[in-house]
Amino acid sequence: MTQRSRILAGLIVVLLAVAAGRQIVTYYILQPQAELKDRIARARAEYEELTRTLPSKRTIQKLWRRHTMRTLESDEAAAALTFRRDIEMLLQRNGLKVAGTTIANKAAKRVTSEGPRQGFVELPVSVNTKGRLSNVERFLRDFYQRPYIKRVDSLSLSPEPSGSRAGKTPPPDPELTIAMTLTTLILPPIEGFETVTLDAEKLNDPKTLEEVDLEPYLAQSSVVAYNAIASTNMFKVYVPPPPPPPRPAREEPKVAQADQTPASPTPPPPPPDRMRFAEFLTLIGVESRDGVPIAYVHNSKKEFDPPREYHLNDEVPGGRIVLIHPRGMVVREVETVGTRKTTKLWFYPLGKRFDERVLFDPYKYPDLQEQLQLVLRR
Repeated sequence: MTQRSRILAGLIVVLLAVAAGRQIVTYYILQPQAELKDRIARARAEYEELTRTLPSKRTIQKLWRRHTMRTLESDEAAAALTFRRDIEMLLQRNGLKVAGTTIANKAAKRVTSEGPRQGFVELPVSVNTKGRLSNVERFLRDFYQRPYIKRVDSLSLSPEPSGSRAGKTPPPDPELTIAMTLTTLILPPIEGFETVTLDAEKLNDPKTLEEVDLEPYLAQSSVVAYNAIASTNMFKVYVPPPPPPPRPAREEPKVAQADQTPASPTPPPPPPDRMRFAEFLTLIGVESRDGVPIAYVHNSKKEFDPPREYHLNDEVPGGRIVLIHPRGMVVREVETVGTRKTTKLWFYPLGKRFDERVLFDPYKYPDLQEQLQLVLRR
């Protein structure tokens, strides 16, 4: 082998060694590093996606659990039975479970269309019974404070026809024929979401309302509406107002003879009747609207008019309003006898007529007394 051949062979060996070394470096060093960087990038993207979606998913799961906790059962038959028994208990408690009462489960309604309510199941119950309007009003209050999801689909009230046929005015709270349809809801299971329903044994436990995050009372506007219904006889036969009295006949004035006797002093006018019409006025509700206390008063002489609103410092029969409280309102009455003025505080209880007011006793109403002192200091 010549010198030239040896040099060429050495160059070929070097080139082959460089190529082999490059392949080794690429396969064992560069390629694993690139794959590692790619895995790190994918893991970082997945982490960012989970960080972005997990809080919202937890929120959705929490909201869904909050809704399922207001359903009776996951099983349709068990939920229908529990709902029917609860309605029967409410009727019994409010005086509507009488002879001839029928309570029947109607066919379940399934929502099969696409949309957010897909898979929901509505369970209606029909009720036919008899009772008075006051019983119905108490039942509705009770029903709307149950901890499960519920709805009144229909309500029909028919008075007994005997009074009107006989030409008589029905009593203030007549006997009624009552038909209503009440509905509750079953929510479908969702994969990956926990389904927790109400415990049927705890429906009457006040703590159940706290567990499902519900307020244990109706909205104040609903209370006002209910009180207005309960205080009005909607079945009363209409009686037109009497005609105005005829005008008195005009007589010619007589010429008075001069009286020589000394004139007696004119007696002072009688004090105004501050409690005029008080027997027709009832305090049916109070609320606070945008921080402003409001009292609602119903006038039984104007049965079809809405309740009238009163505010602090408004004049009412008996004085001026100085405090509006969920238990009623306090009215200040100022009497003037000669040059002497006397002040009295009266308490008008919620749900009572104005003429049933009582003298305000700070020892009997310590919570009102505390607020009253703050108001009177202003």
